[in-house]
Amino acid sequence: MKKKIFDVHGFFSFAIFGNGRLYEYLCYQHDFFVSKKLRNYSFSIEVVDKMEYKNSKRLLDGKEEFIRDGSYFIYNFNGASVRFDGSMELKMQKKIEIDEGFSKMKANTIIDMFFRIFNLKNEVYLVHAACIEKENKGVLVPAWKGMGKTNACLEFVKEGFSFLADDKVWVGVDKKVYSYPRYVVIKGDDNFEFIDKLRVREKLRLVFRFILSKLFNLKRRPISIVVNMLAKPLVKYYRIQELFDQCQTIASSELNEVLYLSKDSCGTKFIKEKTNPSLVSKKISRIAYVEWNMELLKIASAHDILFPEEESWMNELKLFFEMEENNIADSLKSIKCNNIIIPEKKEYINWENFYVTVK
Repeated sequence: MKKKIFDVHGFFSFAIFGNGRLYEYLCYQHDFFVSKKLRNYSFSIEVVDKMEYKNSKRLLDGKEEFIRDGSYFIYNFNGASVRFDGSMELKMQKKIEIDEGFSKMKANTIIDMFFRIFNLKNEVYLVHAACIEKENKGVLVPAWKGMGKTNACLEFVKEGFSFLADDKVWVGVDKKVYSYPRYVVIKGDDNFEFIDKLRVREKLRLVFRFILSKLFNLKRRPISIVVNMLAKPLVKYYRIQELFDQCQTIASSELNEVLYLSKDSCGTKFIKEKTNPSLVSKKISRIAYVEWNMELLKIASAHDILFPEEESWMNELKLFFEMEENNIADSLKSIKCNNIIIPEKKEYINWENFYVTVK
């Protein structure tokens, strides 16, 4: 079994044990924090081939199962599981085990939950945002999924900004941003900009899908299903230096500005508008609640049903989320905040004009 130890900005340390694709994926996305000096760690993630359990008590909800096996609480999704110690509060957990076949995205949400809880004592919280920096002035770019965080981030990088993250980043009440540079995801037609990075089969798939999209209306569900069967949208993962070899990844920066991205169905150009920091902090908290916290509360509620004699995970998470929201509000006080409105229709989006609009 392989092992790597990671140190996240000196805030907390963790180890990943295992083999296989999930182990490599988790190590890959946390590679920035690998430590060759540390021998001790406060939390461990063990990737196992297939965990066994007795199914003494269980709750069912579609593809999801919640199981009590002695003192273990097990969350099973689509036949693969993650195992916690059901007798302990979340903040006291020292280890989780994850099946090799468990969903990568759900694994990220659960692992990040523990990291968020561990960082509470440091008054540092996780935000769904891109982040770039120049001359120690960090620019935070929060947004819902699909709004263009990665595109916005890359436009700043082209202008000589350093990189901290393109999807999730740590923000402190001390008004500093701390990097979480996992990988850059390039989706669909955005791969044309980096077509020289693709293998021949990937280039053919990209071009073939582009031709089909021009011939047929992909907004019609039956047509989109057929096109996806013929050529799925291309999704590629890169280190930022693989896309821009001169770009630096830095550990931290002072937070100078927030650019909140949203879309306008009637818009035809990028628009920049000043906005209130308290309003932006509420929007950031709402994104976290929908994209991360709702799923975590569901897992916590199942734990409380199966472990009624133990401390409530629901109450623990609710209190934690409330404290996190307060920290978000405190960190954005006196920070310059702007709304960046993006056209919803692709034909009106020209990312080359983005930096000129927001600088």
